[in-house]
Amino acid sequence: MRDIRFKHNCRHIKKMNILIVDDSVFNRVVMEKILKAEGYENLTVLSSAIEVFQLLESSHSKERTIPIDLILMDNIMPEMSGIEACERLKKNEKYMDVPVIMITAKDDDIEYAFNAGALDYVTRPFKKEELLARIYLTLNLKYLINQQKEREQRLLHEIDLAKSIQTSVLTPPIKNEQIDIDAFYEPSAGLSGDMYYCGQIDANKYGIFIMDVAGHGISSALISMSLRSLLDGMIKKGLDPREVIAEMNNHIFRLYQTTKGRAYLTALYLIIDTNEKTIEYVNAGHPPALVFHPDSQVSHLSRTTIPVGARHGIEVQKEILHFTDSVQLFLYTDGLVEVPKQSIKAGIADLEEAILEIQHLDNTPFFAHLLARRREIAAVNDDVCLVRVRITI
Repeated sequence: MRDIRFKHNCRHIKKMNILIVDDSVFNRVVMEKILKAEGYENLTVLSSAIEVFQLLESSHSKERTIPIDLILMDNIMPEMSGIEACERLKKNEKYMDVPVIMITAKDDDIEYAFNAGALDYVTRPFKKEELLARIYLTLNLKYLINQQKEREQRLLHEIDLAKSIQTSVLTPPIKNEQIDIDAFYEPSAGLSGDMYYCGQIDANKYGIFIMDVAGHGISSALISMSLRSLLDGMIKKGLDPREVIAEMNNHIFRLYQTTKGRAYLTALYLIIDTNEKTIEYVNAGHPPALVFHPDSQVSHLSRTTIPVGARHGIEVQKEILHFTDSVQLFLYTDGLVEVPKQSIKAGIADLEEAILEIQHLDNTPFFAHLLARRREIAAVNDDVCLVRVRITI
């Protein structure tokens, strides 16, 4: 297997693009002949460093970057030395990763070559075997770096695709004469463990779920998406909040029963009944939802149990809040209230104060103000999810 991989790498390396830059016709011919005899196919030969930049500028004007995988650069050339050219190349974002092997006749220039950004050097008169060995090692490194960059680009593409899928399952706003439900959602790393769901159960009932899976990124997003697949059916059936949280807990343990891994999440599920004027809820370790009354009093839906996934058969208790007037309700994840050197309790108090100042705003400017506030005071980079509910009586 190692031999197969080595031969595969050799084939690709021999097809990589090498730029030979030397003001001596004799030196150019010698290096080109040596490389061609070794099987290197794509060689470009230039007589000065000035021609290097003319070539690059020409490719730039045609909106096509010349692929260069290695530059063999003579140091002593008229108009611009190899060291000067190397320094200039390394300042160009497009070519700063292109390795340069400096060809020098003086050992004293080696330190200057490395300081300029050269990856390796060969002193003249050079031995053919030494030149070929240094070229191969440098190109092999460049080949591996290119492969890594391609893998990273593929991963970023997959993450962007997954992000679009995750965003596509977020429920749309709900707005009628009784209720206005809207949400703001911002992942910290492309993918998020935060998730919310809003759905209408019947003419007067609405289910709202919010969760925060421990951790960040792909693993948390996979868990939240797995749980999201359960929500639609359970909520539209009008299941009691206790049943919803209990089934979430069972799902987590089914998901991980054959592995040594463990996942847990905080969650809050509530049912709003605009006819009965009640909010039924179960809180599983999640920050308390905030209910703002017309007299500026704030109720916390804080009665809680342990997080989902913490253990089998968690005890789930339902609480009921009654309201008599129009209210605003806010569900959020901890990314909105976490502030360095400050307790979550203090962060929630700050959030209350901020909401009191801007609760009169419509949804778009309201979310924009809260996000700007978070970015100003929070040094942490966490997922953020906020659901705003306005109930009109």
